[in-house]
Amino acid sequence: MIDAVIFDMDGVIVNSEPIYQKIEKEMFGELDIRVDPGMYRTFVGLKTREMWRILVDEFHLPHHPADLDQEEEKRYHCPECNNPLFRGTKRCNKCGNPVDVD
Repeated sequence: MIDAVIFDMDGVIVNSEPIYQKIEKEMFGELDIRVDPGMYRTFVGLKTREMWRILVDEFHLPHHPADLDQEEEKRYHCPECNNPLFRGTKRCNKCGNPVDVD
């Protein structure tokens, strides 16, 4: 018998937004694009590939959204020990830090 069910909307139990923001801001700088805070807020809750599709169109970037999405995924690392993380990770397998990489 199930006694309880927990629904974890991203950021409720583990706040992973700072990880996304750090990586995305680094990539924006490398791509030489300025994404103002208002535009960036519209991306919260979107799949990263959709965000990159919008940015490729908006800034006429010579990249495919799927390639930028893959590059972003490669950059996920634990904020405590810098261990690489993968989408779907709930806890760093090196230091045990709780993370949530969607």
